[in-house]
Amino acid sequence: MNIISVGAVAAERERRVGPGLSWGVAALLVTVGVIGLTVCLGAQRSLDDLAANGTPVTSTVLVVGMGGMSPTVTAEYTTADGSTVVAQSNRFDMGVLDLRNGDKLDILYDPADPTRFQGADWSPPRSLPWLGASWLVLAVGLAVVIVVRARSARADSETRPADAG
Repeated sequence: MNIISVGAVAAERERRVGPGLSWGVAALLVTVGVIGLTVCLGAQRSLDDLAANGTPVTSTVLVVGMGGMSPTVTAEYTTADGSTVVAQSNRFDMGVLDLRNGDKLDILYDPADPTRFQGADWSPPRSLPWLGASWLVLAVGLAVVIVVRARSARADSETRPADAG
């Protein structure tokens, strides 16, 4: 009967798969973390820009509903150049759920893209950069664990000969 050590099993697996797999998975995790952080920072910048530079206008509420975890509003409004826009946005506080069709709602719209709007009194969430940073920290942490475990398994397999019985 052969008794094989854990290190020998890890060494055999690494011999078949190769050491590059651990580094590849680690690199993929870090890349996903960086992408998550970039997306969150971009979304925060977009929200802050609309809050600071949006054009204020009073809209007419057409539909109020829930889109995922946040309320959505479909509204009709007239832009500064006289165009009528019907658009939907989920950039509102939960208080908009009390609105009914035909109610008036103060909004800010993006002059460059008038279909992009949010409630005039809505304050963008401040947690997006922290969410992105937490994705990056989690990804880097997992990558470190994967690489350390792979190195440890390789070191064990090099220092311990396979037990034979």
